[in-house]
Amino acid sequence: MSEKMRYGCPKCLPDSPDEAWEAGLKLRGRHALIDDSHFHVLIASCPSCGQPFLWVFSELIDWQSGDDSQGWALMPLTSAEEGELSSGNFFANGRSVYDLGEDRRSLWRIHPRGSDVGCSWGLGIPALPHD
Repeated sequence: MSEKMRYGCPKCLPDSPDEAWEAGLKLRGRHALIDDSHFHVLIASCPSCGQPFLWVFSELIDWQSGDDSQGWALMPLTSAEEGELSSGNFFANGRSVYDLGEDRRSLWRIHPRGSDVGCSWGLGIPALPHD
């Protein structure tokens, strides 16, 4: 039986989703992968342990009332994934961020139009709509 891979430290991956969101705000950006006006993907890392994370932001504009839907996902990466993403080889092979860590715990912060924002644990990177 193999042991599950452990990611991060208590400072970057606390148990509570709300505390994990606050910890995620303290990550240091390393490499911008996609920088569109309503869709951002970057690699960031924990200043304490160096754990790399994939940080994804998406926004769907509400042209009528200005209550834009927004979503964030934060998922720890392996060193190999970070290297492949940083080099550009990952996207060159026709893959997307949604192909990473489908069974790996990730933090989701979702703020749908007309609703309150919520943080929860999920798996992988959710396919959030964006303009």
